[in-house]
Amino acid sequence: MHKCISMLTDYCVQHNLVERSNADWLRYGLEKRLSTIVVAIPFFILAVLLTNFQTACALYFAFFFLRTQTNGYHARTVRECLAISLVLEVVLCICANPLLNTSVRRILIACICTYVVFRYAPFVHPNLPLTSTAVYVLRRKSRRRVCLLSALILLAQLLHFTDIASGLSLGITLASIMLCISHIDRKVRFTWKSTPKK
Repeated sequence: MHKCISMLTDYCVQHNLVERSNADWLRYGLEKRLSTIVVAIPFFILAVLLTNFQTACALYFAFFFLRTQTNGYHARTVRECLAISLVLEVVLCICANPLLNTSVRRILIACICTYVVFRYAPFVHPNLPLTSTAVYVLRRKSRRRVCLLSALILLAQLLHFTDIASGLSLGITLASIMLCISHIDRKVRFTWKSTPKK
């Protein structure tokens, strides 16, 4: 996959479709999108098998709707991405989904996730430098989207669409977990790099 992305990036630079100074940005964007597609299809099928179609659709809608604004953890390799994604999805679908079987728990998780997004979003990835204006815009969009998703959870609950409410809850939980992991990862790397070597 890296070879194909490098070849495509080189082609774009050679044919002046992208400036050489933006080649790393293009490479990063292509890797991110390709990884998302490669992971999303089989993982959606897995989510359907572990829950049901409505819950899986709501989970992926909420996750991608929120994740596009909050950003979050990006694994260093595709294998690491697959492993982390698989573990998180299985844990959420098998363990967390049954725990979200009451409206009180769904609303509580929506409140916790809203706090996480308000506190930590967006995560500015080192490979994707953003201006302070862009960060401000992403922060506002993240906050709006998590509030909208929380309202949708409440509405789905009131209308007794419990599978959809569960899926939306799982989706914002997954996006919030990825956001937290990104901040923990950054802190661990910074601490590790700044620790004096003996």
